[in-house]
Amino acid sequence: MTMSSTLHVAFVVLIVKLIGSECFLFENGNRNVAFKLYTRSDTKGRVIDARTLFNSNFNNKLQTKLIIHGWFGDLPKFDAMITELLGKENMNVIQVNWSNWSSNLDYFQVVEEVPEVAAEVKRFMDTLIQDGGLSLKYVHLIGYSLGAQIASLVGKKYRNPRIPRISCLDPSGVGFDNNNPMASVHKSDAVFVDVIHSSIISAAPRGDVDFFPNNGMGSHSLALKLFEESIRRRCDFTARSCSDWDAFQSKRCDDNASNVMGLDAKPTNAMGKLYLNVKTEAPFC
Repeated sequence: MTMSSTLHVAFVVLIVKLIGSECFLFENGNRNVAFKLYTRSDTKGRVIDARTLFNSNFNNKLQTKLIIHGWFGDLPKFDAMITELLGKENMNVIQVNWSNWSSNLDYFQVVEEVPEVAAEVKRFMDTLIQDGGLSLKYVHLIGYSLGAQIASLVGKKYRNPRIPRISCLDPSGVGFDNNNPMASVHKSDAVFVDVIHSSIISAAPRGDVDFFPNNGMGSHSLALKLFEESIRRRCDFTARSCSDWDAFQSKRCDDNASNVMGLDAKPTNAMGKLYLNVKTEAPFC
């Protein structure tokens, strides 16, 4: 086990001990989920709901990406991704803010509340579709950590038709039944489910394509940073289908089918477990 992995395990153990002692727990009594819309004409963003949707810059003819944060939130870490997405294409980017739920050191309580947050996101999406005229075919959910599990649950609520794409950035596997397709991230959640596994707490590989940069032995936040970097296209994030990491490292898979990790991942390219090497600091190549 690497030093970073050891520290990650130690952190998880510390949190579990804090939870067990019932100390340092807090939560906000205001349990709303907020949705902030960013567009090219309003890059600072504006919180919208069913009442303000029609007075916003929301365009139902554009691709619409919903970004869902993880435990605690730390919303500023998504600013660069939002900026890069708007720079790449004219679209609606909606940041889902459920920090009033996630700001709680009792991780397992937050896990229990994930279905409630997913239900709120589903209600908001129904508003965009039924009242805002958005076609589901334009929707792409991007979830990080627990946010990926929320995106997964939202996807399970749309079956006919299904959401076109869900991108899961190191989805947290702790506290979830990873063998149950209805309880954790699974390829049936959308037409195309692409997953980046960057740490030891990542959920089991159940997507259409599961990317393992550095064999998934980096930091939890690395997946988020890699996806952000993929929008800029400064690096070649081509990943190869391979039986395991050892075979990949020994270059026995160099001629195997491939896919591109990140925003440019395609359902028409290689599926299953794919591996690639990346650097741990920007630009990661």
